[in-house]
Amino acid sequence: MFGLIKVVFQYTYFFDDLQSKNTTILYNPLLSIPASGIIPKGPKIFQVSIPCTGKDEGVAHFVLGLEIYPHNHGKAMEIELELKKRCEKFETTDLCKMPCQNNGRCNQNGECECPQGYHGQFCEIGKYTLSSFPLKFKKKTSFPVLR
Repeated sequence: MFGLIKVVFQYTYFFDDLQSKNTTILYNPLLSIPASGIIPKGPKIFQVSIPCTGKDEGVAHFVLGLEIYPHNHGKAMEIELELKKRCEKFETTDLCKMPCQNNGRCNQNGECECPQGYHGQFCEIGKYTLSSFPLKFKKKTSFPVLR
């Protein structure tokens, strides 16, 4: 009797290079996913935001470097893209209704682009908040006072 053996390969990704070559024109690219992790088995959507600073206009160069390697630590596949983006000068102080928090950046559309781990209209919500993990104690616990 013969049977099929299903072989499942797991791969890990690592964005090793996300940088603007012209930081007065273009901020470093921002990912909507962690910079490293396990590649999901099914299709998933993520985005790379490449925000202009608005301080200057011109064509900016940036690099996206990605490594993909199997979990058995075989040879990594390396992808490096050197790309260009044209940016216009604009004033960001009036575009966003409120300042972006947690190092978020106001883009030319008046929207905050949040760094990894933050979201919300003004990047005010962290991925994990204390309310995400309610604390429950089974018995009365006291903590030492540090001086």
